[in-house]
Parts: sequence; C-alpha cells; structure tokens
Amino acid sequence: MATLRQVARFLEAFKRSMAEVGWLWVTNRERNREGLIAIGITKEQRNEVIRSLSPEDYCEGPLPDEMQPGDVWVFGKHVEGTEVYIKLKLTRTEAPKCLSFHPTEHRLHYPFKKKGEGRR
Repeated sequence: MATLRQVARFLEAFKRSMAEVGWLWVTNRERNREGLIAIGITKEQRNEVIRSLSPEDYCEGPLPDEMQPGDVWVFGKHVEGTEVYIKLKLTRTEAPKCLSFHPTEHRLHYPFKKKGEGRR
C-alpha cells in the first residue's frame, strides 16, 4: 500500500499530465463504454470525475500492470449514486491512461477515508 503522500504525488502528476497533453487515453473496452451508460454520464463528465479524485479516493496501488510494463493505481468514487472502479496509469512517453472506469463489482476499501465518509 502506498502512503498518503505517494498517492497525492501520483494524482498531482496524473492531473498535470492530463492538462499538459490535453486528453486522456481510455482503454476501449465494452465494460468501460457500458459503464458510462450505466452511470448516466458523458466522457467529459468521466474526465471531470478523474480530475476530482483526491488521495481519500485511493483504494490500492501501485500494482504491476499485467499487460504492459509499469504500475497501475486503483481509486473509487461515488458518481450519480454508483460506486465507480477507476484504474489509472501514468507513463512517461504517452498520454495518461484510464484502464477502467465502470461500476464496481464489489465494495472497495478506502484506507485514507475517515470513518463516516462512505457514499457521497
């Protein structure tokens, strides 16, 4: 598990990369496309959710990416009454990546959330 400071640094770097590159690379998976429909938000709203992530939304990571070199970080956020699973990756040579953005399959654990900060 990362420290609160490590999570804050990752998010700062990820958001800075999003702003500098001007776009977000999103894995083209049916689950991610259907997730937006199920939650009832647009791609731009998804990007706003990602830009709004805080260290308290952290769930786990860094974890080795099973498909390509590098690490992934997992976050969760309540959006339109639905808990959303968000997996992000930052690379040095490409746009920041969103590998997953869809309703969760199981309840997520938020190690840095204060008690009572459940659903929003």
